[in-house]
Amino acid sequence: MNSLNERLTGLTRLMRGRGFIWTATGLGTTLLQAVTENLLAMVLILFLFSFGLVDFSHIPHWFPSRWVYTSPELVLALLLMVSLLRTFFQLMAKRSFHALLELVRARLCMIQGYYMLVKEQESSYSLSDVNMMMGEYLTKASDYVYHFAQLLAAILLELSLLAGMLWLSWKVAFLGLLCLFVFSLPIWLLNHLIKNVAVNIPKQRKALERTLVRICRNHLLIHAMRLQREEHERFLKAVVAYFQFSCRTFFLRDATSALPPLLGILSVAVMVGTDIKLIHTPAIELVAFIYLFNSFSRNVGTITDHVATMSQFRSQFDKAANLLVSLNSNEIIEAFQHDQRLVFKNHVPENKPKDAYTEPISIDAPIVPPKIELRGVSFTWPEASQPVFDGFNLLIPAGSCLGVVGPNGSGKTTLLALLLGVITPGTGVALIDDLPARQYVLEKGTVGYVGTDNLLIFGSVRDNLLYGLQQVPAEDEIWKALASVGLDEKISTLPDGWNYMISENEEGLSSGQKQQLSLARAFLRKPALLILDEASASLDLRAEAKLTEAIDAMAGHSTVIIVSHKPATLRGIDRIIQLKEPNDA
Repeated sequence: MNSLNERLTGLTRLMRGRGFIWTATGLGTTLLQAVTENLLAMVLILFLFSFGLVDFSHIPHWFPSRWVYTSPELVLALLLMVSLLRTFFQLMAKRSFHALLELVRARLCMIQGYYMLVKEQESSYSLSDVNMMMGEYLTKASDYVYHFAQLLAAILLELSLLAGMLWLSWKVAFLGLLCLFVFSLPIWLLNHLIKNVAVNIPKQRKALERTLVRICRNHLLIHAMRLQREEHERFLKAVVAYFQFSCRTFFLRDATSALPPLLGILSVAVMVGTDIKLIHTPAIELVAFIYLFNSFSRNVGTITDHVATMSQFRSQFDKAANLLVSLNSNEIIEAFQHDQRLVFKNHVPENKPKDAYTEPISIDAPIVPPKIELRGVSFTWPEASQPVFDGFNLLIPAGSCLGVVGPNGSGKTTLLALLLGVITPGTGVALIDDLPARQYVLEKGTVGYVGTDNLLIFGSVRDNLLYGLQQVPAEDEIWKALASVGLDEKISTLPDGWNYMISENEEGLSSGQKQQLSLARAFLRKPALLILDEASASLDLRAEAKLTEAIDAMAGHSTVIIVSHKPATLRGIDRIIQLKEPNDA
């Protein structure tokens, strides 16, 4: 559970700059709205006098006597003008707070993107974690901030209305506050229940997300093992659990929203009855007072609704605040470096990368293969009982080809993650050309990577080949890359050639062809460092032979690291290392 200090730190970092400006604008216009509310109470008194509904003998001592002779037409015009001003200020306040909501939502997405792509992590995000963060935590955390700002505005409006009520009749005002306090005790109890119930919603949502991801990733396996009914039952249980906690929370929220009008009516009844018997406030002042008190009690309902929503979404905001608090000031600046692009425009920019593919440009940059060295590297995954590496040393000469073998759990993928700079050693260093691996990958070298999961994007074959390139190669270089993995003939026979569209689910190509396409993309980059993690697992013998030829041709020009269980893929390479499981002697 986050401390109050951590929650406030996350809030201030999230609202920095324009967030505070929008909040101040909303609070300022809310204050002006409160002034118009008090003016309307005065105009109401003037209205009753100008239309002869109240005798002049009942003029309050503080009310300018000459105003009672104002013509009814002018009073109606004044009433209309003040009402329009109140509506305008109310609209401006809502606009300011909604601008704050969208700004916070965009900034939270920026923070999430920074964490996923820029900040060094001990472990990678799972798909269910990303779905939870984007669909549950960030959305509701931004709602938390929005309702917090609205709560401040409602409190400010409430204080202004209270000042007006105290001016009209401080005795009745204190009586009204006492009634609201006593009658509001059930509301505070409901808010406490909301907080206790709502904490389970993110847990159930995460269970639902994990169920969906498992079904999507193992669709064929589920059908092959005839587990459709079992998985469907698990899915339904997750849906029902999420439904039940959500419904209970919203039922409690609805109750907190429905009670304030009833409590306001009860309070008015007590105040009027007590005033008639004991206080004897002049009728004209009591009418104005009741108008203000009605707005006051209605605003109590608004406050309770904001408090209830914040109670419901507090755990989601705490999760987002953890991300913000863990960043230093420089990282915050870097994460928000495109914050100035968050402007209100009617024009929506097209979602095109800055390296949009237009005129072909040949890539002629010289390839300088790097030397790789690991010195005394130790690494332990979070919550693991023992390290994957402990004082591990490795030297890979520039331009050489290294094979990595070992049983499952021996650290092959961890080794590649260290070399790619995705994770950093607990102790020791991972160096590429005497630079930290992460710095080399981000700033200096050209790296090609093909893993066990083939990353294909929604788009054409050509889009997938050129994904991540800053320059567009000539057509003959593209075909050469396709030929190096034996995919050129297949692409040429497709209905639209390399403009053939690959769906979001990567349908239309076999698993082996997807792997070939990933390999062709890596070769097209002309990498100084090429890393292949079981990249031949789905290849047939002909495609595997093509891959071996392509790797042989890179000898001396690129440093190559291959993880594979296939002897044919490792044939002819310079050196093979055998990794062992951490508990092996």
